[in-house]
Amino acid sequence: MTMTPISMNKDHYYADDPYSFPYIIERLMAGVYLRREVFFLKKTNGRCFFNIPAGFDKNDFYIDELNAFVEGKITDTARKKLIGAVSMTSQISNRRMCVVFSTNDAVYCEPDGSKAESTDIPSGGFLFVPS
Repeated sequence: MTMTPISMNKDHYYADDPYSFPYIIERLMAGVYLRREVFFLKKTNGRCFFNIPAGFDKNDFYIDELNAFVEGKITDTARKKLIGAVSMTSQISNRRMCVVFSTNDAVYCEPDGSKAESTDIPSGGFLFVPS
């Protein structure tokens, strides 16, 4: 998988696509970010699996939650599990990370373990995305 840098602005986030959220933005260095995808557990024919597309990245997030969405909105349980996983990863990697739930709903996770909810999602700089 190759990574392509693009300018990170709010137009990049596919606001009309409900399946583009949530995702993670990881700060690599000043002005340089990496988008990491989120996969929730699914159940089909009595079997549980992660719906992972071809070309997945081992650094994406995999959350063990069967009922992650109700009527197109993420459940509180799934939200808490995802924020917890990202916060822990932020502390281990010593990098600032942000969980983006929509164009106006984000949670910033700091390496010191603190978390801050915001209506401003990451923008500016360059974003590396799989291509």
